[in-house]
Amino acid sequence: MSNRILFTWVCIFALTMPQCDKNEALFKYQGEITGLDFRKCACLTPRCGCCGAWVIEINQSAYYFMELPKESEISLSQDSSFPIPVRLNYITDPESCGPQGHYILITEIERR
Repeated sequence: MSNRILFTWVCIFALTMPQCDKNEALFKYQGEITGLDFRKCACLTPRCGCCGAWVIEINQSAYYFMELPKESEISLSQDSSFPIPVRLNYITDPESCGPQGHYILITEIERR
């Protein structure tokens, strides 16, 4: 009798315990897109692009990116409602003219 009750409880627990979001495992980072970087700067080199980037906070640090991946379902404009919570993967932008490591290329992203 007690084995039957124990088995029933194990089954109930297994069926009702929260399931992990499988997509969550695909992303290494969580962050929030906080809006546009409105800093003004003089463009003196052919590799301008450090102005007008989007700002994303990851682990309480600000990073900058110029665009989202083409397959992203997130649409950004000045009229978007910020912050936008996201899960993402990224690499450091090797072409950036900004401080090393603060400009990133987002390789994958989705809303949280």
